Amino acid sequence: MRHRLFVLAYLATAIGSGFVHDPWVLAAAAGVVLVLAGREAGRIARRAVLAVGLFVATVTLAYAAFGWWREGAVDTAWILRTNLRAFGLTALTLLVVARVDARRAFAPWPGLLGLITVIGAQLRLLQRELEDYRLGLRSRTHRRANAATAARHAASGGAHLLGRALHDADEIALAMRARGAWHDRG
Repeated sequence: MRHRLFVLAYLATAIGSGFVHDPWVLAAAAGVVLVLAGREAGRIARRAVLAVGLFVATVTLAYAAFGWWREGAVDTAWILRTNLRAFGLTALTLLVVARVDARRAFAPWPGLLGLITVIGAQLRLLQRELEDYRLGLRSRTHRRANAATAARHAASGGAHLLGRALHDADEIALAMRARGAWHDRG
């Protein structure tokens, strides 16, 4: 029951954060998430920054460039709110994933639990394959790879993993449909 309450609180917080526009409240909410994380706060903050860093940088630069080009000024309040909201939600998501047992939280809904199991299995397979790529690059270079080599390697690995994920998703969907998933059982 506790795990289901955590998931419901997470969903309410995630939806509710869209209605909050005060940067101080968003910063305080992110701080509360890190306080709730306890000893894991540093790790969660670091992972949240890594997870949203590229997205936030891209959106911030594009919005700033568009604002400068269109109006001659940049709305820094919007940028601050968006970045704080993205960081806070990502940190909250990482905290919930670390603290909630999905099997217990979604036990009353076997269809959703099955979907989460399939998603988790696919994620672990892709993580293992990504680690194989990383080890392959390290074993094929005499010294540390430069930025251009690492970027080309990451691009080719990412393209392969995306193609593989799409193929596997199609195969799994076909297999599940053949076994009666998504059919009305009423």
